[in-house]
Amino acid sequence: NPDKVIKRMESMNLTEVGCRTHTFAALERMENEYFTPEKGDRPDAINKVIVLSDGVTKPSSKESNTFNNADSLRATGAEIVVVGLPQGCPPDKPKCVEKVIGQDEWMAISRADEDPNLLLNILNTDFTKLRETIINIGNKVCGPGSVKIN
Repeated sequence: NPDKVIKRMESMNLTEVGCRTHTFAALERMENEYFTPEKGDRPDAINKVIVLSDGVTKPSSKESNTFNNADSLRATGAEIVVVGLPQGCPPDKPKCVEKVIGQDEWMAISRADEDPNLLLNILNTDFTKLRETIINIGNKVCGPGSVKIN
Protein backbone atom coordinates (compact mmCIF):
# COMPACT_ATOMS: atom_id res chain seq x y z
CA ASN A 1 0.00 0.00 0.00
CA PRO A 2 1.91 3.09 -1.22
CA ASP A 3 0.04 5.47 1.10
CA LYS A 4 1.03 3.43 4.18
CA VAL A 5 4.66 3.35 3.03
CA ILE A 6 4.73 7.12 2.58
CA LYS A 7 3.06 7.74 5.95
CA ARG A 8 5.62 5.53 7.66
CA MET A 9 8.50 7.25 5.87
CA GLU A 10 7.16 10.68 6.78
CA SER A 11 7.06 9.69 10.45
CA MET A 12 10.52 8.08 10.54
CA ASN A 13 12.90 9.20 13.25
CA LEU A 14 15.77 10.79 11.33
CA THR A 15 17.91 11.51 14.37
CA GLU A 16 21.53 10.75 13.57
CA VAL A 17 22.86 7.80 15.52
CA GLY A 18 26.52 8.12 14.58
CA CYS A 19 26.53 5.52 11.85
CA ARG A 20 29.05 5.33 9.03
CA THR A 21 28.51 5.01 5.32
CA HIS A 22 29.27 1.32 4.82
CA THR A 23 28.15 1.27 1.20
CA PHE A 24 30.53 -1.60 0.46
CA ALA A 25 28.75 -3.79 3.02
CA ALA A 26 25.26 -2.84 1.82
CA LEU A 27 26.09 -3.74 -1.79
CA GLU A 28 27.66 -7.04 -0.78
CA ARG A 29 24.65 -7.88 1.39
CA MET A 30 22.24 -7.15 -1.48
CA GLU A 31 24.00 -9.63 -3.74
CA ASN A 32 24.73 -12.37 -1.23
CA GLU A 33 21.81 -12.20 1.22
CA TYR A 34 18.83 -10.49 -0.39
CA PHE A 35 19.05 -11.43 -4.06
CA THR A 36 18.95 -15.14 -3.35
CA PRO A 37 16.33 -17.78 -4.18
CA GLU A 38 15.67 -18.17 -0.43
CA LYS A 39 14.66 -14.50 -0.23
CA GLY A 40 12.47 -14.69 -3.34
CA ASP A 41 14.93 -13.83 -6.11
CA ARG A 42 13.57 -14.78 -9.51
CA PRO A 43 16.02 -15.49 -12.34
CA ASP A 44 13.59 -14.05 -14.91
CA ALA A 45 13.23 -10.67 -13.13
CA ILE A 46 15.77 -7.83 -13.10
CA ASN A 47 16.92 -6.96 -9.60
CA LYS A 48 16.66 -3.24 -8.88
CA VAL A 49 18.75 -1.66 -6.13
CA ILE A 50 18.12 1.81 -4.74
CA VAL A 51 21.06 3.17 -2.77
CA LEU A 52 20.36 6.24 -0.62
CA SER A 53 23.55 8.04 0.36
CA ASP A 54 24.57 11.38 1.78
CA GLY A 55 28.28 10.95 1.35
CA VAL A 56 31.12 8.63 0.57
CA THR A 57 32.21 5.26 1.88
CA LYS A 58 33.64 5.37 5.39
CA PRO A 59 36.26 4.36 6.20
CA SER A 60 37.82 5.59 2.97
CA SER A 61 40.07 2.51 2.89
CA LYS A 62 36.92 0.54 1.93
CA GLU A 63 36.14 2.65 -1.16
CA SER A 64 37.63 0.08 -3.55
CA ASN A 65 35.41 -2.57 -1.91
CA THR A 66 32.40 -0.35 -2.70
CA PHE A 67 33.34 -0.17 -6.37
CA ASN A 68 34.16 -3.89 -6.59
CA ASN A 69 30.90 -4.87 -4.87
CA ALA A 70 28.89 -2.58 -7.16
CA ASP A 71 30.58 -4.15 -10.20
CA SER A 72 29.92 -7.65 -8.87
CA LEU A 73 26.26 -6.86 -8.18
CA ARG A 74 25.84 -5.29 -11.61
CA ALA A 75 27.47 -8.37 -13.20
CA THR A 76 24.51 -10.41 -11.90
CA GLY A 77 22.25 -8.22 -14.06
CA ALA A 78 21.09 -5.96 -11.24
CA GLU A 79 20.47 -2.27 -11.92
CA ILE A 80 21.70 0.15 -9.28
CA VAL A 81 20.05 3.54 -8.85
CA VAL A 82 21.73 5.97 -6.47
CA VAL A 83 19.74 8.69 -4.73
CA GLY A 84 22.23 11.29 -3.55
CA LEU A 85 21.16 13.26 -0.51
CA PRO A 86 22.76 16.39 0.95
CA GLN A 87 24.55 16.08 4.25
CA GLY A 88 22.34 17.71 6.83
CA CYS A 89 23.29 20.08 9.59
CA PRO A 90 23.23 19.29 13.28
CA PRO A 91 20.69 21.31 15.27
CA ASP A 92 23.46 22.87 17.39
CA LYS A 93 25.09 24.49 14.32
CA PRO A 94 22.59 27.08 13.03
CA LYS A 95 25.05 28.59 10.51
CA CYS A 96 25.81 25.24 8.91
CA VAL A 97 25.05 24.92 5.21
CA GLU A 98 23.95 21.58 3.80
CA LYS A 99 26.44 20.21 1.30
CA VAL A 100 26.51 17.48 -1.28
CA ILE A 101 29.53 15.20 -1.38
CA GLY A 102 30.00 11.84 -3.00
CA GLN A 103 28.94 12.48 -6.59
CA ASP A 104 32.00 10.71 -8.03
CA GLU A 105 31.35 7.63 -5.90
CA TRP A 106 27.64 7.69 -6.77
CA MET A 107 28.50 7.84 -10.48
CA ALA A 108 30.79 4.83 -10.16
CA ILE A 109 28.27 2.79 -8.16
CA SER A 110 25.35 3.48 -10.50
CA ARG A 111 27.22 3.80 -13.82
CA ALA A 112 25.22 6.96 -14.40
CA ASP A 113 27.88 8.00 -16.92
CA GLU A 114 26.31 5.33 -19.17
CA ASP A 115 22.69 6.01 -18.13
CA PRO A 116 21.96 9.33 -16.37
CA ASN A 117 18.64 7.93 -15.12
CA LEU A 118 20.59 5.85 -12.60
CA LEU A 119 21.51 8.85 -10.44
CA LEU A 120 19.16 11.26 -8.74
CA ASN A 121 20.39 14.11 -6.61
CA ILE A 122 17.85 15.13 -4.01
CA LEU A 123 19.10 18.56 -3.06
CA ASN A 124 15.97 19.50 -1.18
CA THR A 125 15.40 17.77 2.14
CA ASP A 126 11.89 19.20 2.45
CA PHE A 127 10.01 16.05 3.43
CA THR A 128 6.70 17.62 2.41
CA LYS A 129 7.90 16.73 -1.10
CA LEU A 130 8.58 13.12 -0.13
CA ARG A 131 5.56 11.82 -2.05
CA GLU A 132 6.76 13.52 -5.26
CA THR A 133 10.31 12.27 -4.68
CA ILE A 134 9.15 8.66 -4.23
CA ILE A 135 7.13 8.88 -7.44
CA ASN A 136 10.17 10.21 -9.31
CA ILE A 137 12.39 7.44 -7.95
CA GLY A 138 9.79 4.79 -8.78
CA ASN A 139 9.45 6.08 -12.32
CA LYS A 140 13.23 6.03 -12.79
CA VAL A 141 13.42 2.44 -11.54
CA CYS A 142 10.24 1.02 -13.07
CA GLY A 143 9.71 3.27 -16.10
CA PRO A 144 7.83 6.53 -16.74
CA GLY A 145 4.26 6.62 -15.53
CA SER A 146 4.54 3.33 -13.64
CA VAL A 147 4.22 4.83 -10.15
CA LYS A 148 1.16 6.78 -9.14
CA ILE A 149 0.29 7.66 -5.56
CA ASN A 150 -3.03 9.28 -4.73
